[in-house]
Amino acid sequence: MSNKLIRDLLQGRLKAWATAKPIPVAWDNRKFTPPTGSYIRASLLPADTQSIDLEGAHRGYMGLFQLSVHVPLGNGPNTAETLAEELAELFPMALRLESGAFWVQITSPCSQYPGIPGDTHYMVPVRFKYRADT
Repeated sequence: MSNKLIRDLLQGRLKAWATAKPIPVAWDNRKFTPPTGSYIRASLLPADTQSIDLEGAHRGYMGLFQLSVHVPLGNGPNTAETLAEELAELFPMALRLESGAFWVQITSPCSQYPGIPGDTHYMVPVRFKYRADT
């Protein structure tokens, strides 16, 4: 299965950016205590694996990578929108990330969705589509 490789490539790029920023990232199935400040929650959302050949040798991995931008509640949307724009620059359309002979490509521009207020944070979802073929 290549979902692990896809996750490693996408999260590796995000981790390097977040470390340099610095901004905490909540990873799937990892213990995380949300800070009072800004943070990002990263989620790989794979779709059904496809096979387009009659032999069944081909595998097409597609899905969404969602980056939920969380900023403290009550300060307006500007901080979240600025972070969303930075993420769109980090993951541009047609970006190809490689590991050996395997690669994953971003197949859509980043889309920013309406913000959702919570108890302590305002969350803006940012997501894009990816694809990898083996």
